[in-house]
Amino acid sequence: MRNLFQFITKYFAVILFVLLEIWSGWLIVNESDYHNSSFNNTALTMRGSVEEWYSDMRLYFRLRRVNDSLASENARLRALLPDAYMIQSDSAKLILDSLQHPAFKFMMARVVGNTFTNQNNYLIINKGKDFGIKSGWGVVVNNGIVGVVKDVSDHYSTVLSLLHNKTKVSVRVNKSNFVSLTWKGMNASYAEIDDIAKHVPLKKGDTVFTSSETWFYPPGYMVGRVEKFELNEGSNFYSVKVKLSTDFANMNYVYVVNPLMRAEVDSLKAKTKSDE
Repeated sequence: MRNLFQFITKYFAVILFVLLEIWSGWLIVNESDYHNSSFNNTALTMRGSVEEWYSDMRLYFRLRRVNDSLASENARLRALLPDAYMIQSDSAKLILDSLQHPAFKFMMARVVGNTFTNQNNYLIINKGKDFGIKSGWGVVVNNGIVGVVKDVSDHYSTVLSLLHNKTKVSVRVNKSNFVSLTWKGMNASYAEIDDIAKHVPLKKGDTVFTSSETWFYPPGYMVGRVEKFELNEGSNFYSVKVKLSTDFANMNYVYVVNPLMRAEVDSLKAKTKSDE
């Protein structure tokens, strides 16, 4: 204790200077949007580099399993390509010469950082502005959904995981209307739906899939399966426990979803709103 006191006394001026510098830097970053943005971008880049190095080390020791997983995901993606198209026709009836226009584009990225045991979880992927990634794009794997891109730097992006208390996904089960799937922070393998009307027929194992109401993911994309359900007391709605199809504990590669038609839809919505 005496030695510590002597050290602080001897270098008090230096310690005070360093603390004032840190405090000044903190004030600049928090009071200036420009400096705050620059700091966040630099921090994300540095964190992404460290996470990527660590991820490289892990991948080195399980390369065979990664290659098998990647081959499986590529095969699955090829099978999904027809679902990424929007059919246009002059009649309400589907005809053989209907035009098809791509509605979604998939870009592969590697996961270099991932949490799945916290209350609010994120991922870091090794694709950013240099690859055209934008905030608000969805992220999926071969058999489920992962989350939505939040922040983007030149070479990396953070993804707001499905395992986050602010995440809501518009889904459907059987003949239900659009309902919301949320994660309650209990288990990385399960999420919940609380607004399925009691007249909707349900059974264990029913598929939960994305609805056409969301532009984050292609409609009809696998989310999970009904694990159990019960009617809420004094309510006309079921509480449904969903076993997620995404294995958040073992993700090496993901696909970032570029919603090609979203800008057109958003433009129409904005024009309609301005005319009201």
